[in-house]
Amino acid sequence: MKYLLAGMESAERVALIISLTKMSSESMIKAINDHLVRGYNEKMACMANSVIQQNFNKTLASLNEIVGIIEKIKVIDYNHLTDVKKDK
Repeated sequence: MKYLLAGMESAERVALIISLTKMSSESMIKAINDHLVRGYNEKMACMANSVIQQNFNKTLASLNEIVGIIEKIKVIDYNHLTDVKKDK
């Protein structure tokens, strides 16, 4: 599932998500930001940053997996908090 949308993410959010990875390639980080923050299509983000499209796709898929886990945690936390409020 795609959680991250081109041009719809804040730079701060993307930086935090990347901080959960071992990603260190500045060109890949710039390509990801160009796509997710600035709205470049995938091909343009790769070309502008000299990133191989296949590697970009794998990285983006990994970031979406991480965000999927974050979203599941948020649902668990929300459900727990609403259960706690009901018990009071």
